[in-house]
Formats: sequence, C-alpha cells, structure tokens
Amino acid sequence: MSGQMEAEGPKATRAKHGNSEKLAPGSGGASLPAILLKSPERFINRELSWLAFNERVLAAAEDKNHPLLERLRFLSISANNLNEFYMVRVAGLRGQVDAKVDIPSQEGVSPRRQLEFVNARAMALMHNQQKCWRRIIQLLKDENIHVLEADELSSAEIIWLRKLFLEKLFSVLRPIAVDPAHPFPFLPNFGFALVLALKKGQQKEVLNALVALPRLVARFTRLPGETHRFVALETVVAMYVNKLSGLLGGRVWPVPGAPRQRYRSRGRGGRSRPSL
Repeated sequence: MSGQMEAEGPKATRAKHGNSEKLAPGSGGASLPAILLKSPERFINRELSWLAFNERVLAAAEDKNHPLLERLRFLSISANNLNEFYMVRVAGLRGQVDAKVDIPSQEGVSPRRQLEFVNARAMALMHNQQKCWRRIIQLLKDENIHVLEADELSSAEIIWLRKLFLEKLFSVLRPIAVDPAHPFPFLPNFGFALVLALKKGQQKEVLNALVALPRLVARFTRLPGETHRFVALETVVAMYVNKLSGLLGGRVWPVPGAPRQRYRSRGRGGRSRPSL
C-alpha cells in the first residue's frame, strides 16, 4: 500500500500544479517554477562570468600547494588578464554607454548597469591582488629575495639609487599637473604612471601631479651586492620626486601621509586602475 502511494506521489504533484511546475532531473520529486524557463535569471552575465574566472586564477596564486614563484606567476597572469579585459570587454561596454545604447543583455541588464557591476567586481579583485602581492613579498623574504621600500634601504643603497635616478631617470621624467582647468593627461596604451599629491613651499594648496614612468626602463632594479635585493621603479621616482620641482614651477614636496598611487592605462576606452 505504501509502495503504491509512493509511486503515485510525483503524479499527484504534477496533477496538483498542472503545467506551472516541472520536475527537476534527479531532484527526487522536487519541482522548479516554470517561470525560470523564460526568466532572464537563467542567464549569467558574460562579463561577470569572466571576472569570476580571473578570480579563480588569483585563487591559484593564493594556493599554498603551488611553489612560491609559480604563485607569483599566477598573480601576474591575473593582472595581465584584467588589463586585456578592460581593453576589450569594458571598452565595448563604455562604447555602448557613450552611444546611449539601452538594450539590455540576455540577463536583462543595461550596458550602464553592467559597467557599474563590472567596475565594483574588478575593484574588489584588484584589492585582493594587492593583498596577495603583499603576502608573496613577505614569503619571498624567507627565500632571501627582497622587494624593498624606501625605508628599508641602507645609506649606501640610497646613494647608489640617487646616482641612478640622476643619470638614467631624471632626463626622461616629465611631471604633469592635474587640475580641473585642463583635460586629464593622455596615457598611452599600457602606460604606467605615478600619481602624487604635492605642496609648493608653505602653501596649503595641494597640487595633484602625474608622472609617466618610462616603459623602456626595467620595472625592478636589482641593488648591488650578492643578495637578491630589488626596488621598484616607482619607489625610486617617489624618493627623488623633489628633484622634478623645477619642471612644476618651483620646489614641491610630497604631502606627508598622502597615498601615492600607481596607475596603468588600459587604452581603447578602458578605465585606468591602480596597478600591481
């Protein structure tokens, strides 16, 4: 008797709900609303799906089962992927927004809303990339590979870097003031720049400036000596940015406590972003 009742259970469910619900395969009689067959919710946004893929690439950089330098390689792959994503996919979305295209995607989201979702998700991804980079730097120290900040350098290394800056970097650096009266400076595709908050003398007014970093100069410089000690190009430029004061119309100094951001241009309509 009980076996007959169990066999009639699914039939009773179908009879009760008619065509409004269908049984999910392998659900043991559980039903799904038929509205899902026509709902935009059954689609996953293409751009957010791609960002989810790149988050999995970053997860490989966090995986302690991988060798340390392989983790660093996965981190760089995730950063390069994001550059290309903004150059192509986000540039396409921005083009639609600029053209005032309001046609929603298959999942029912307009290009403008997609762009908002993508930027929010990408900012979270970039934040996690920076956290991963800082963790890897600490782990590299255990392997006697040091990526140093200015306050970690010895006096001899500071003198050596000052000579490097004056002989090889100073002549190719051009600071550009950023203010509302002028268009934002153009950065070439894959351009890399340092954004600074500066003060002139005793004035209270803060001057924002952008220093484009030369692409033909190595991003990291190895310091002299037998140990593996490196310093980033943007760290060297920030250390001696006051040497560029004459190009900004007088002596300037970084604002104490003001953050220095590194920005990489995406090109083709892509949005510039903080960089690794």
